Amino acid sequence: MADRRTRLTRATQAGLAWDQQHHAVVPPIYLSTTYAWPKPGESPGHEYSRSSNPTRSLLAETIADLESGAGAEITASGMAALTTLVAAFVPAGALVAIPHDCYGGTWRLFSSLARKEQFEVAYVDFTDPAATAAVLARKPALVLLESPSNPLLRITDLPNVIDAAHGVGATVAVDNTFLSPALQRPIELGADIVIHSTTKFLNGHSDVVGGAVVGATAEIVQELRWWANCLGTPGGALDSYLTLRGIRTLGVRMKAHCDNAQALAELLAQHPAVRATHYPGLSDDPGHDLARQQQDGFGGMLSFELNDLAAAKRCLSGAHLLLPRRIARRRRKPHLPPREHDPRGHAARGSSRCRNLRRHAPHRGRHRDHRRPRRRPARRSRQGAQVVDRSGGGTRLASLVHRSERFTERCDPGLLVGADQPDAPGEGVGA
Repeated sequence: MADRRTRLTRATQAGLAWDQQHHAVVPPIYLSTTYAWPKPGESPGHEYSRSSNPTRSLLAETIADLESGAGAEITASGMAALTTLVAAFVPAGALVAIPHDCYGGTWRLFSSLARKEQFEVAYVDFTDPAATAAVLARKPALVLLESPSNPLLRITDLPNVIDAAHGVGATVAVDNTFLSPALQRPIELGADIVIHSTTKFLNGHSDVVGGAVVGATAEIVQELRWWANCLGTPGGALDSYLTLRGIRTLGVRMKAHCDNAQALAELLAQHPAVRATHYPGLSDDPGHDLARQQQDGFGGMLSFELNDLAAAKRCLSGAHLLLPRRIARRRRKPHLPPREHDPRGHAARGSSRCRNLRRHAPHRGRHRDHRRPRRRPARRSRQGAQVVDRSGGGTRLASLVHRSERFTERCDPGLLVGADQPDAPGEGVGA
């Protein structure tokens, strides 16, 4: 029977009721490094945890299903996934084409291996058709794409670039970390391999470092697994268990990420201290229309530029959260003048009856204007990114808002410091 569940429903139910021995709802963690053979020569399916592990295999099946792949290999980090990819699909002396604005760790790996003459690397702006055609004319063995790119959020036309790369015999891999399979599935767009740093959105709880590499065909998956076992790059069972836990909330988390990023991008785009805002969800972003075609959402990452390095340092040192400091202050009600008569029969403020009630029964009979003490202005807590109002006998924490109109309503211009403010002593102006 065909699985009629949606992709995000499958993510929510990843691994649940998988245990057939004790029928645990949540799958167990298999920490064993070795597994007993029932008989000599009769493998139980898992032998040594560097080669395979039940918990890691369950995570690999889950990610492969979400990415529409034939299988996956779980690695100890995103860089371990890239290293496995290079070992499996880049021959000695071959040409590799990577984005000119790729993730810094990717740049470091490929440039370092190229300096050791293991292969040649070309840095390409894949959003430029002429630059793409020029590098493909050199017949690279591997084309690595990022869309959106890290950190400038440039959008590559994946179907067209992938098709052109296949035309010259290249293997195409796409780093899908910034969107996750909830928002984009490169294999459905023609890619051979998908790379993930599961540390980011897939796990989503900042307590795991991990990676994944997904293959479109069984032959690609077999090659990746062989090299992962050879290099020792697979991830651990506990990390796999935690990542499975994170994937179950992937759908709701990505929706919240997209809402927050859109609201913040709209705020930054209007701020006078911001020189440029990079987010494909903005209607004037160069990749906006293309992102709408090949993505199911604009993602939770954005970047922005200030006028100079000194302004950027002031912004980062002064911001615990990118939340206007005055946004959580509640507006004070206008002061009401004393009334000599209350039509509902309550004692008027300042009357002898009111004073007697306050003296003998301070918790009863007060006029409503005396119930709440005067508020002191809200102040920022020193213990993090919470705005705390300690007046009124209690503590109220300001909640993060998700809508752009709430951001812009009471925006504190001092949050993002522009060039109109002088540099701090000793600070220079960067490029």
